[in-house]
Amino acid sequence: MRPLWPAIWREPRPVGARPVGRADWLLVGGFEAAAVIEGLARPDLAGQPYVTLLAMALMPALLWRRSHPLTTCLIGFGVAGLLSVIQLVAGTEDLGPTSMMVILILLYSLVRWGSGREILVGMPCIAAVVALGMFAAAATAPDLIGGSLLLLLIASLAAVFRARADLWQRQRREIRTQERLALARELHDTVAHHVSAIAVQAQAGGVIVRTQPAQAAQMLTAIEAEATRTLAEMRAMVRVLREDDWEDGGGARGGGGRAGGILPAAGGRRSPHAGAR
Repeated sequence: MRPLWPAIWREPRPVGARPVGRADWLLVGGFEAAAVIEGLARPDLAGQPYVTLLAMALMPALLWRRSHPLTTCLIGFGVAGLLSVIQLVAGTEDLGPTSMMVILILLYSLVRWGSGREILVGMPCIAAVVALGMFAAAATAPDLIGGSLLLLLIASLAAVFRARADLWQRQRREIRTQERLALARELHDTVAHHVSAIAVQAQAGGVIVRTQPAQAAQMLTAIEAEATRTLAEMRAMVRVLREDDWEDGGGARGGGGRAGGILPAAGGRRSPHAGAR
């Protein structure tokens, strides 16, 4: 078990995190509205309206939950811990509005999008805040068990989705590698075909240059055209091999489509003088 922790510590962040989009803004707006509605529906909640304002100030952290999972998670659970401390010092009832459940989304984001180092740093802080909240609320044994199982379930779901996404990325890399190898083989065959045609035409031109200068000039023109075509096709294939879209899903679909458009043309083109072979 000892090598497990260093491996987790060195685990990088997953790739493919989406930028902030409309759905994220809608999510923030929904939680903001829920906090306002709850504040209006529960005016007798201890600490009003400051508790509602604090919860509303926390909601924008959802926008950066994928790009800064540890920071947003620490902010969310830090606010929850602050409410627990106030509850303990003041001896009041539960200060946390239901909208504070948004911190569960931040916990999910930490495990789903954080690096191994961020996860190992954040989890003890989360456990400490949860323990403080349970103590401040004088939670019973069923509450302790239920709350702990809920947190474990969320973290486990995030880990499962993370593992599935990592497996999918590996499969895409394997497909990309296979297609690149196929393109490389096609590039070799295409270039070999055209170079062979050029060599045959050059040999034939060397034979007839003294007796038929006009036809030799035509062969030189054909050789030039063949070389230009070969160079263009080679550049097109190399461009497909190098394009950056391989990394973000374009290789399996867009890149493959481009390759499909190039390969038949490259393999099917033949010099008008190839019959000399």
